[in-house]
Parts: sequence; C-alpha cells; structure tokens
Amino acid sequence: MALVYNKGHVRSIRGELEDLGTGFDFESVRNVILDLGYLKNKGIYEEFFDIYKNWEDPINVLTSAYNRLPSTSSLLQRAMSNNLTPEKSNIFSGSVDYFSLHQFYRFLERVYSMNLGRQLQEEDVKAIFSSDILEKIILGLENFDRVNSTNNFDDSFFHDIKEVKWTDKHTERFFDKLHDLLISKSFNEIGNREIAFKREFKRIAKFLAVCSTVNKNKTYITTIDVISAYKTIFKIIKTDISPMVNKKEYKGFLICSKCNGYYSLEDDEIPDDFTHCRCGGTIAYAPSLEDAAYYGKTFKRKINKKLIAGTLTSLAVAIILINF
Repeated sequence: MALVYNKGHVRSIRGELEDLGTGFDFESVRNVILDLGYLKNKGIYEEFFDIYKNWEDPINVLTSAYNRLPSTSSLLQRAMSNNLTPEKSNIFSGSVDYFSLHQFYRFLERVYSMNLGRQLQEEDVKAIFSSDILEKIILGLENFDRVNSTNNFDDSFFHDIKEVKWTDKHTERFFDKLHDLLISKSFNEIGNREIAFKREFKRIAKFLAVCSTVNKNKTYITTIDVISAYKTIFKIIKTDISPMVNKKEYKGFLICSKCNGYYSLEDDEIPDDFTHCRCGGTIAYAPSLEDAAYYGKTFKRKINKKLIAGTLTSLAVAIILINF
C-alpha cells in the first residue's frame, strides 16, 4: 500500500520548523514530532506526565536504603571509579556528569511505574538500578531493545563524554529551540510541574545526544545526534521495559489473602506476572515470610507468623498462582 502525505500538514510542520534555523534534516525532525504525536494520541504521554507530577519516591531519600542504591548499579560504580563522582558534579547544571546517569535511572523508574500500572516499591527500584538497561540505552540509543549484550561497554565512555562539545552555537540553539518546540506541543498550559519536567527532560536529551556523539567516535554534537536523542526518549516512553529489569531483586513471596498460602518467586518472575491465587484470593507481595504478618493485616483473613512458619515446616504446597 502506498501512502500520500497530506501536503498541507507537511507545509504546516515546515512552517513550525523555520525558527529552528538551517543545517538539519527536515524529515528527521518531522518524524520526531510525529513520534510525540503518537504518544499523545495514544494517551501514553499524558499518563507518563501524570506519573511524573504525582510521583512519590519509593525509597525515602533520607534513608540508608536510598544511600545504598548507587552501590547496586555497576554503571554508577564504574562512573565513580573513573572520576565521575557526585562531589565533582552539579545536580542543577545542564552538564553531563554523574547526576546525568542518576537522573536517567529516575526517568526509568517513572517509565517502569507506568508499565506496571502502580507505584514502585523498593525492590522495583533496585531491579532498575542493578540491571544493565541504561548501558543498553547508551549503546543502542533508539535501538536499545535490540542490544543483547553490554560486554563492549568499556570505561573509555566516562572519559569520552567529558570531551564532547557542541559543533557550534547554531547546533546548540537548534537543541534549545527543538526542545522548546516539543514542550510547546506537549502541554496546553505551562506551570511549575511542566517547567520542572522540561528541565529534567532536557538534561536527559543532552545526555543521549552526547552518547550518540561518543558512539560515533566523535567529539562534536551535531543536529543528527540531537534528533537521535529525542527519538530515543520517545522510544523508551512507549516501550515496556519490565523484561529488561533485574528480576533477581524480587526475592520475596506472594501471599494469598484467602487460603493463607505463599509462593516463592523464581529468578525470572516479578510480582506483577500474576493476578490472583487459583483459590480466587487476592495476592500481595512480601519481601520475606517474616514480613508476611505485617502485610497480612490488610488481608480478609489475617496471616499470622505462626501459620506461615507451620506451612513452611510441613513443606506444604502453598498456592498455585495464575499467570497472565
């Protein structure tokens, strides 16, 4: 089937892009705008922003559990080993540094929350940080979902990103203006939340533009790298990343509210792979059997620690869960 463009629509987009200057590929930018339009038409972009503006940190930033998060990420550990440290970075700047990586994980948390359709828990966050999903994004950009191995990701990356610069002021202005154009198409009104989103979104886009540059063994960012960055962001937002997280972080149990049984998750399973117990009962995730008594307080039939211990001792088959 051959498709014919709506020429009036193309002229309209071309008019919008005139302010971006020259030296960029019109069709590539048009495709970026169409990618955004697809996300908006499907309601994906609105859902993602709703998660952003209503976000509650799964792990309190003042706790030791939060402070331990970087140690679960091999990427952040390698960054710090290569002198890309929090102390030498600025969380509020537009520079590409340690916080660019850390903030990208935060971006992935929101995508994962949208995929699961719920607020994240501590295990969910660890499953992202301890995975190699960000390495795959760095290596593959908009083809990140096709990257099977990250063995060719080496420490030279952390040195190379420090050397990357804009080709010229024109390219940097192109980045600024394209970002403003995409944000203007994202929201009908701009408030504090939208401004914060715009700032974080831009830092992620710049990081990806730098990655695109480094992947081509270049030092200077071009308009092609900028366009690749936005196409990658929109690809991530519309992708279910749950198969790419480290499922081994889910070491707990699913507990049934009706039959008081339990099920130990396998290494390749997450709680959201299951809907309910075969007995018809509601299931909930508990990090350990010791925690089950606490979680059981919300059950219709309370699960007490003694009952769980007895079940465990007798090696009874607890529950058979229905998979999706």
